[in-house]
Amino acid sequence: MKAERVIFVSLILIMLTGCVKVPEMTEEEIALATGNLNTELISKTQSKPWNGVGYVPGKVGGTWYSTILSDPKTFNQYIAERDADSNALISQTTDYLFDYDATLKEWTPRCAYFSIETDDVKGTLTVHCTLRENMYWTYFGSDKKIPVTSDDVIFWYDEIAGDEKFQSSGYPQQFVTMSDGTEKHIDVVKIDDRRFDFVFPRIVADPMLATNMSLCPSFVYRTAKEKGGVEGVKNLFSVASDPKTIPSMGRWYITEYTPAQRLVLKRNPQYWDTDKNGVTEPYPEQEIIQIVGDQNTDYLLFKQGKAETYTPRPEDVNDVVNNQRDDYTVFNAEGSLAASFWSFNQNPKNSGRPYY
Repeated sequence: MKAERVIFVSLILIMLTGCVKVPEMTEEEIALATGNLNTELISKTQSKPWNGVGYVPGKVGGTWYSTILSDPKTFNQYIAERDADSNALISQTTDYLFDYDATLKEWTPRCAYFSIETDDVKGTLTVHCTLRENMYWTYFGSDKKIPVTSDDVIFWYDEIAGDEKFQSSGYPQQFVTMSDGTEKHIDVVKIDDRRFDFVFPRIVADPMLATNMSLCPSFVYRTAKEKGGVEGVKNLFSVASDPKTIPSMGRWYITEYTPAQRLVLKRNPQYWDTDKNGVTEPYPEQEIIQIVGDQNTDYLLFKQGKAETYTPRPEDVNDVVNNQRDDYTVFNAEGSLAASFWSFNQNPKNSGRPYY
């Protein structure tokens, strides 16, 4: 697909240095100089802030070219919890129950509609969930359709994330601290094939944070656990597996993986999310993900027209903004939800060790 390539630039401080001696500047002069530089760079970018209007419907067709820096370590949804690149890839074959709209500052339904009920007498809270209709697990090149049900939520919550033997990152968030300092479990209760409840032992401020999760093909993982326990689940969907055997209820199928070279994703026409014309998203028929190894190669591919988007490092900003050509546009993202910080592990059990 002949697509206009874009670059997203956040509001960042750029310090340009050279090998020549730089005259000393006061704090006020530094602030003025950097402010002028930021203003100059931003003036050469475009901004499209959200105005409350939905996206314009697109047309199906073409190929989207993107990049990742390293190979996926697994196609297994459980193991991918521990690897961001693998998790980002597997998430293309599934979807979350809910989504948080950072602009409107509210939770919105994705795979499930929800309502929150509190019982002030008992001091409990319940999140009532109802899955969307007509969601299916399907396979690339197959007519087989397996309905998405409450079991796909409950099995993973109870039998994978909720099983202490798996040491899942989702296990701790299944508990809340009570007023007396004890911890109690947040239970999930099946109502029927589409309805289920998350029951909190006390009222909390934002229950969606503890209950939001991606769906899993329980019919695959349940069989693996019943036959082989934890190891049986771990052995599913290694990178040596044929990716076409991975079921999808998300936007894409993973259809091809060539180590150190590329991944190929194909559009899932059964995906539930559609535009106002009833056309299933995404619009490209396929996405080719190039495994580039480092960001220098990533930038080079973009400049060669072999990648659709690029998010520049601070050292790239001056070049991408001031050397724009007709085949790409630089958009100013006006900040992001991410924040950089230092953290220190001060678990008391390590208090006797150096650097605690």
